[in-house]
Amino acid sequence: MAQADNRILRDYALPQGSAITSSVVGPEANNFDLNPVFISFMKRERFGGHPLENPNAHLRKFLVKCDTIKLNGVSTHAIRLRPLPFSLKDRASD
Repeated sequence: MAQADNRILRDYALPQGSAITSSVVGPEANNFDLNPVFISFMKRERFGGHPLENPNAHLRKFLVKCDTIKLNGVSTHAIRLRPLPFSLKDRASD
């Protein structure tokens, strides 16, 4: 007898734990490491996904911070994706 699946519709849209990999960033992202100071810089104003927080304001600030990094051979896209998890907290990091 098949076991009942008790997930709600939203759960099907969320990535499963095994589906999360760093390969989303791309191979050129392996050519650089984030400086611990930059990670700390990103963690100062983290977005948690709460109703009183403005996601657009967070993204604007995040992109300004990311634009302070320029690395030869590394795309802007990769530079922006690598520090993103450090700028999120609570529900937003899930």
